[in-house]
Amino acid sequence: MGLEDSYVLPRNYNEAYHLTGDGVAVPVVRHLAHHVFEPVLAASARAAKAA
Repeated sequence: MGLEDSYVLPRNYNEAYHLTGDGVAVPVVRHLAHHVFEPVLAASARAAKAA
């Protein structure tokens, strides 16, 4: 999963559409992990340590 910035999309619209749908999953998950999941887990770990 994931596409390099230099990747050339297929000429067929349907193939390109499906390919880009799979290709954006990695950046989306990385963003969610960095901005949502990791901060929540860090706060939870700090709370558990303080208890």
